[in-house]
Amino acid sequence: MERRVKIGKESLFISFIALDIWGVCMLFGSGNKAMLITLGLIMALMMIAMCYYAPVAVVVDEEAVVIKRRLRNKVIPMSLIESAVPFTPAPLLQNQRFIGSSGFFGYWGWFTDRGIGTYFAYYGNPADCFLLLMKDGRKYVVGCEDSQSVAAYISKSI
Repeated sequence: MERRVKIGKESLFISFIALDIWGVCMLFGSGNKAMLITLGLIMALMMIAMCYYAPVAVVVDEEAVVIKRRLRNKVIPMSLIESAVPFTPAPLLQNQRFIGSSGFFGYWGWFTDRGIGTYFAYYGNPADCFLLLMKDGRKYVVGCEDSQSVAAYISKSI
């Protein structure tokens, strides 16, 4: 079963604003070569991180949950999963991000939620998520279209 990760409106807005701010800084800093190089490097690092971590699709079969990303897939074997349940992350103001993206082309990275503690996020829209609890205590919040049926399929497969 493969489901696409759909980026939410809030995330698209945040991405649009971030790129606009970067563009304005590049425009007004055009006379300062050091500033242009710095802004270019920052944008390059942000885009590499986004391509490496931002989810594109979720593929589930009897063997594993595969989070497809642009540069490299994350494979989570079914044998390591304790449970999969539907989950909606707390709003951004109630979540604490350690490192990652709080909306720049999705939500990815380390976050803390008052209810579940620390987790790694791979989702585009907070309304389309499920929580993977691992046998070793790690937690992943994964998002995709039809996330409830994906969580039910994983629960049956483990």
